[in-house]
Amino acid sequence: MENVFRSYLVEGAIDCRPVTATFELTPLCNFRCRMCYVRLDESRIPEFGRLHSTDEWLSLASQAMKMSLYTVTLSGGEPLLHPEFEKIYVGLSRMGLLVSILSNGSLLTEKHIAF
Repeated sequence: MENVFRSYLVEGAIDCRPVTATFELTPLCNFRCRMCYVRLDESRIPEFGRLHSTDEWLSLASQAMKMSLYTVTLSGGEPLLHPEFEKIYVGLSRMGLLVSILSNGSLLTEKHIAF
């Protein structure tokens, strides 16, 4: 499996195709770190648009997979604050993507860990 993955990455890099992506699911975060640019208050989201739905994230991933996407990182803000986080995670995993999560960890519950 490791050789297949390495080959896939090399081929994608040579052809300038995306093999990895980071999806910033939400600009929301439960921390207010001064150095971080991804920390909107929920009330300000309409000024910039809206959160994307599960279907929109999965469609984006599907399009990128056709170009070689193999792995995706879910981040934010805090990705666990997206109201459809679990649906997005499951959908991406079922598509065959290797999914990682970039979280501050403060919102993790036993339910998340079991999930």
